[in-house]
Amino acid sequence: MPANLEIKVAYPDLKRIFPRLKKLGAVKTVVLMQKDTYFKSKNGLLKLRKDSTKQEFIFYNRQEKAAARWSEYHLLPMPDKESESFFMKALETEAVVEKKRILFMFGNTRIHLDTVKNLGTFIELESVVVKSRAAAEKEFTFVKNALLLSEEKELRTSYRNLIISANKKNKT
Repeated sequence: MPANLEIKVAYPDLKRIFPRLKKLGAVKTVVLMQKDTYFKSKNGLLKLRKDSTKQEFIFYNRQEKAAARWSEYHLLPMPDKESESFFMKALETEAVVEKKRILFMFGNTRIHLDTVKNLGTFIELESVVVKSRAAAEKEFTFVKNALLLSEEKELRTSYRNLIISANKKNKT
């Protein structure tokens, strides 16, 4: 089962990170407009992610309270463009997260610069386990320190939870 190590931080001014990304040698790969529709799931999180290039189901488990935020995930490509309407009729939707994501890569680490509708701007790192968890953790720590993200307050939750919380506040 694929796994990665993650961190998410609120980052009000994404322009501040660009000189650090350049110094690190991270490579900008793509800008995506993503829509994540989260569905109720007994264990873990289930979302349908759509962007201009593809759509796929992503199911993942992550221990938010653990010292390190390791995720195990499954990807299921959805070739049919009608998948979203089908599953929205069949499953209960919990939240919809829309974001602009600028994706940079450094080795096996994805660096996401996210502008999330109704939430703000964030940076996420995801170091994918390729050789071993130890190797992923070493690269993750290197990138996190190079980008000075250790100095930022880590958000130990998903965009799903942040959107649900924001929606509750807006209703009161």
